[in-house]
Amino acid sequence: MSLPAKAFLLFSVLGGLLSGSARGQSGSQPPPGESPSFFPLRMEDSSALYFTPEQFGISADGKRDVSDALQRAINLVKTKNNFGILFIPEGRYRISRTIYIPTAVRLIGYGKKRPRIILQDDAPGFQSPDSTDKGKARYMFWFTSQIVQPGEPVHDAGASTFYSALENIDLEIGKDDS
Repeated sequence: MSLPAKAFLLFSVLGGLLSGSARGQSGSQPPPGESPSFFPLRMEDSSALYFTPEQFGISADGKRDVSDALQRAINLVKTKNNFGILFIPEGRYRISRTIYIPTAVRLIGYGKKRPRIILQDDAPGFQSPDSTDKGKARYMFWFTSQIVQPGEPVHDAGASTFYSALENIDLEIGKDDS
């Protein structure tokens, strides 16, 4: 059984306002490093994409780098309808580079535990300032105004990216990447 997509939108807005106990979660706490999920069931949405091994040939064990597949999935959401949702199931997903999220794309985690996206230890370029960036930083996720093409300048998101989001997903920064 899954939560209908329309109800999901209401719950996603309310979810940030409610505490764990107000959402009816049990008093038991998850192990350290694991967060309980606000969306324990897969939501069915025929216009959404699902970042699963079957659709993208990835593993959710945190051992293989999924950067290219994740970026490909995000870009597919954008090109399919110009907006939409990429649902990410419970698991551990290792990345090694910045992931760009264009206008009107949401990444939403689901499962008993939140999915965790991990910037691998010593990810290339994350140890030193980026002289080309106005903040002199490298980012795990960068909200942009459009799909980023290789070799082209990256344009920051603007006011129209209110819809874009990362929701119900935990982030972890590897050693020597801060």
